[in-house]
Amino acid sequence: ISSLNTQKTEVITVDELKNNACCNLSESFESNATVDASFSDAVTGARQIQMLGLSGKYAQQLTDLLPTIRGLGIAYGLNFIPGPWIESINLNKGAGSVSNGYESITGQIDVELKKPETSEKLFINLYGNSEARLEANIHSAQKVNSKWANMFLLHGSMMQNELDHNHDHFMDMPLSKTVALMDRWKYESGKRVESMFGFKYLRDERTGGSLDFNPETDKLTTNAYGLGVTTHRAELFAKTSYGFTGKEYQSLGLQ
Repeated sequence: ISSLNTQKTEVITVDELKNNACCNLSESFESNATVDASFSDAVTGARQIQMLGLSGKYAQQLTDLLPTIRGLGIAYGLNFIPGPWIESINLNKGAGSVSNGYESITGQIDVELKKPETSEKLFINLYGNSEARLEANIHSAQKVNSKWANMFLLHGSMMQNELDHNHDHFMDMPLSKTVALMDRWKYESGKRVESMFGFKYLRDERTGGSLDFNPETDKLTTNAYGLGVTTHRAELFAKTSYGFTGKEYQSLGLQ
């Protein structure tokens, strides 16, 4: 818990995330009482958070202080940030600053991703469980020179096992395939200018419903109940700051 901030700020570090064996952001709060992440739609596997008893759209969800999970992205946005990409999570309860957006009525969640200048040169993470869920993560970071650093992140996950533990002929979890990649660049002049920019692309496919549903033959028919969701998401981001000479505590930033 940060003692420097006027608001009560909880910081979830990598050490805490390791206890959860988490695979994405929605599963990173299993051992934290501040945030409750629950299924809002079991058919498609959508998860939303709750802070102070209100749903996720009333909490501001940021990535490196940039608003990313908002609008249409609230339904599945928590599933789209892989756990191994996360360096730490900052949690603020109660109404927060409007400098990064207007959503923080019940609180603010800022996810800090791994940084190009401090991450491992090569990181490989493989995951599999007894329900045939498979994931793979590969990160590569390098310092190009004294001013430039680059990091490339690649994530893939797959769940193709039809689970029906309660024998109601409906899948307990949707079948899914996800691929995500991110390329980040960091520039530090050593004097007054600092910048970070990059892009992220994600493709996610989900199929849920009854065990009899076959998307190839049953789509747009009444043969069996089923639901399919395909998401393509592309993001460009840039952050730049300029510090004034002789004014250590004054700077100009653009996000």
